[in-house]
Amino acid sequence: NRRVSEQMSQESITNVRALRQDPFLQEPKNCIEALALLEIVLYTATKSMPAPDERLSSYCDAFKGTVIGSVECARSHVVGKCKAIGDVPLKQLRSLYELIEDLVADAVLPTLPSQFCVPLP
Repeated sequence: NRRVSEQMSQESITNVRALRQDPFLQEPKNCIEALALLEIVLYTATKSMPAPDERLSSYCDAFKGTVIGSVECARSHVVGKCKAIGDVPLKQLRSLYELIEDLVADAVLPTLPSQFCVPLP
């Protein structure tokens, strides 16, 4: 995450409400797939130096036939099913990643067994 900030200036995400309310991101498994995609995109963006205003969907489309565009990758599922993710400009990648991480934590933490829910001293 930090590396992309060094290569490309990053901004806070502007469509937080739309992303938090998107039905696709209400499912933890979809959030995990989105994080997997974003990890690949974050890595490749540091190598390819795309335009900061390029949308995530068009950036992924440029990689059809590679690891991002492969059938095994969640790319087509994530970007195709969640327009709010596909519309995010690359200059907001880090913020998007952190938002989705928070969504996963919000979904998983309440389901932890009680022995792991002891307050810290």
